[in-house]
Amino acid sequence: MAALGFAIDAPGLFASLSLSGAFEKLTPAEAKTSVKIILGSGERNTTAGGPRPHIALWDDDGHRIGQYTPNKDNIKAGFQTNIVIEYTQTEPKHSQADPYFVMLSQMNNDVICISSVLVSNGKISGAFYGDTGYKCGQSWFASENRIGSDFEAPRCVWLDANHDNDINARAISFHLHDMQPNGDKLQQYYENLDTLCNSTPRFSFWGNLLPDAIPPMFKPRLKYKNGNGADEDLSKVLDDPEHPWDRGAYMAPKKVNKKRLPYFKSLDESSSSKRYYNGICARSALQDL
Repeated sequence: MAALGFAIDAPGLFASLSLSGAFEKLTPAEAKTSVKIILGSGERNTTAGGPRPHIALWDDDGHRIGQYTPNKDNIKAGFQTNIVIEYTQTEPKHSQADPYFVMLSQMNNDVICISSVLVSNGKISGAFYGDTGYKCGQSWFASENRIGSDFEAPRCVWLDANHDNDINARAISFHLHDMQPNGDKLQQYYENLDTLCNSTPRFSFWGNLLPDAIPPMFKPRLKYKNGNGADEDLSKVLDDPEHPWDRGAYMAPKKVNKKRLPYFKSLDESSSSKRYYNGICARSALQDL
């Protein structure tokens, strides 16, 4: 099965990127999901490899279905690892479910730089590429690791528990359905980047979110035009700019009052700057309240 996602092409536009033969062969009846993580690499960087992150999965209604706790094995820069997560947290246990919300959290102080996360349970599949994190303000590196059917080299994004070298994320979370490269959806992201980068349940990076945490999710489920196209109602998608999510939370992110956070006074109007300050600087301010 091929994993479909989107990256940024040479002109700077969102473009479909396919990675063929990405997964172990699973069937929905197996009550498992395959998660493949591909790391970046480059001559100017020797630290992209490192420990595997923790992974958590939820269905589209926000029920946790499975979780992965890593061993001490590392992933080398430019290499990949495939992880099969059993549905041990469904009710009843090991019942069939679809992975729609995904979170990766790095508990180790040794950084990793992720080019792609590919997710499939044999029924649905999708891929997160590092270009999304880059576009939304996450710390990144210009990886030279070429992947996919077109041998593209998406940027990789850093995860680090202690934020060495100003790395601004320990964790990422994303809605798998919204990582799929439907043409109308990509056009919406291009025309209104906030629908990708300022829609926290859709994608977010987090300064401190721990493996047992629960990131924000869409409740009720989103509705799309023409199946999986553009959003029907942007008001259900976009974050409230006056009450942003606390992206420095450790367990249960909550919305906070922007007026109480002094760092927001110096925000640039670009989406990437909002994402950065909502993450790390908002965390620092909250600790002082």
